[in-house]
Amino acid sequence: MTNRAYTNNIISVIMPTFRRPDGLARALESLMKQHAPDHDIEIVIADNSPEATARKYVSNFAKTSTHKVVYVHAEIPGVSNARNAAVAASTGRYIAWLDDDQEAADNWIFEMMATARDCGAAMVFCPTYAILEAKTSSDTQYVKFFSRLADHVRGPIEEFFGCGNSLMDCSKFILPDPVFDPLANETGGEDDLLFTQIQKQGVITAWTPDTHTQEYIPAGRTNPEYVRKRALAWGQGPSEIARDENDNVALVKWMLIGTLQMTAYGIPMLVTKLIDHPSHISWLRKFWEGAGKVFWSSNLRPKLYGASSPLSVANKT
Repeated sequence: MTNRAYTNNIISVIMPTFRRPDGLARALESLMKQHAPDHDIEIVIADNSPEATARKYVSNFAKTSTHKVVYVHAEIPGVSNARNAAVAASTGRYIAWLDDDQEAADNWIFEMMATARDCGAAMVFCPTYAILEAKTSSDTQYVKFFSRLADHVRGPIEEFFGCGNSLMDCSKFILPDPVFDPLANETGGEDDLLFTQIQKQGVITAWTPDTHTQEYIPAGRTNPEYVRKRALAWGQGPSEIARDENDNVALVKWMLIGTLQMTAYGIPMLVTKLIDHPSHISWLRKFWEGAGKVFWSSNLRPKLYGASSPLSVANKT
């Protein structure tokens, strides 16, 4: 069941990139170690900078790569634009996602494919461990904030996680058109919308703790302001999905949950800020995730990606 042409024995690893040359090099190097029995791997790189900053590096990398490399210039900045351009250029039945600030374990593709096969899953997720590139007084809290972990055994799960540690079997569902919502270009949340649409088709989602990715967190993100924006965006997700589905009961439920979270976490957030306690980051996250469920309208979405990213200028080369 699919609306996308593909080749059965190909795994397309999609990597959007935006002015992050060092991260891109590290991520691509980790893909050279990937393998899966009876499958070929193609790497599809969507360069989302208007000036095509990654073109030369990718061209040189492709000359010695052990896998096929496809370069796409998605010149209009936006996370959905980059992902959509890469999907259009991909040819695999399976799509694996790795971001340009991540690094895959050596058995990443092998284990994700094995889990998809053993569980009959349309989507597979694994842990992502955050690595901070700058030290802070709240390292433990920041690592917890940026990591994507779950206390699950290998097998089917109900929830889903971010794009950058996932694999999809496109034979098991119909992709929306466009695959990722362009309205999420600068704000993110495009992956949550897609995964929600896929799960509604009655597919199996699975988790494996037997492999992982690592995500490198730059200094520009380990600060309370970035945590506030990111947590607000995460909190807005459930309410926005309920709104898009015209599910007013779910929307009211999420807004009530958000109100309770703000009430419960507001005082600890303020107190820990006043005494400069490392746990402030944790309370800040909880409060603003609650706020996102209440204040979910599009004009309140923080802009975290593409040309609006707070790191876009710093990463420009």
